[in-house]
Amino acid sequence: MSGNEYGGQMALPLFTEESGEKTVCIPCSGGGGTASGVFSTHDEPESAASPEQDTLTPDLPFPLEERKECPPVPDPAIRNAVPTVSDSEEQRYLSAHDLQRAVLAWLISQNPTAAAVRVPTRIAKYKADAAAFWSSPKKHRLLMPDKIILVEVRPTRDACWPDCSDSDEILPAIRDIQEKRRVLEARIRDLEPELRDNAVLFPEIESWDYTSTKLEEYHSCIHLLKEYETALYKGSRFERIREAEAATEHYLAVPEGMVQQDELAEGWGLLYVSDDLLVTEICKAKHCECPQENLLHLAQNIASSALTDVLFAHGISVSEDGDIQFRRLPRKRPVQTSVPPK
Repeated sequence: MSGNEYGGQMALPLFTEESGEKTVCIPCSGGGGTASGVFSTHDEPESAASPEQDTLTPDLPFPLEERKECPPVPDPAIRNAVPTVSDSEEQRYLSAHDLQRAVLAWLISQNPTAAAVRVPTRIAKYKADAAAFWSSPKKHRLLMPDKIILVEVRPTRDACWPDCSDSDEILPAIRDIQEKRRVLEARIRDLEPELRDNAVLFPEIESWDYTSTKLEEYHSCIHLLKEYETALYKGSRFERIREAEAATEHYLAVPEGMVQQDELAEGWGLLYVSDDLLVTEICKAKHCECPQENLLHLAQNIASSALTDVLFAHGISVSEDGDIQFRRLPRKRPVQTSVPPK
């Protein structure tokens, strides 16, 4: 055996046609390392060969059959290559800003009079993540807001119920009660067809007066449902915003599948946002009647909130002292088709 020891291995000459030598890596007797032996591979005359000489057995401290071939040295281009991940394996995370942008685009697609983000409601400490209003001409052809949509975005499930410590126990109970409620309402439609609102001509938008049913089990179910919803949403941000009566429709926007329809606060709609920032309306919000002065108040807040973005788009900033400053215009960026992986 010959060669120089390096890093627990024996570095020996590689195989060459001239010398007929090759390197074989074998474990060192000290354990954990390998050693390399040089063996002759010159062909011997067939007549000189013997059964004992079929396999060369150098003087080694262990059986030759335990030796291992040296692992091949990888190509530098392969060794330095960065592992790639397929699109299906890439993990994408929708931030609150991503959801806000998607919702704003959804609102704009409905041709509102105006829209904005971070809009103060009637309650000063609450700012809606996004809002838009629609106006129509009224008396003397003056425009008045007659519809306002307010949207709250939540990037994680825990952020939906931060005020309730027992949400993990309450939410499954609410889902079960909601399922029972749907079963009972189907029974009511079969047993009490007179509760149907005959003024509605189209079956897909038919209305039923379930509260007038004689089925006591249904009334007990509704009472229990209200108790659970009160425990979950009483005093929460969702309840306070809706009780402010400043918007006619309220929506919760979350990543796809994060929240179920049965887990919503009373009257709220549900929007799903996909990785490519497309919004799907899962549950339509219930219309909320609001005083006209409240609608006007929120419409003005929407216009005021939009002012910040208008100034930024035109390179204008206002310091705390009221000084006006001009900045370079924001540059136009490429079209974004999806949220990049994080």
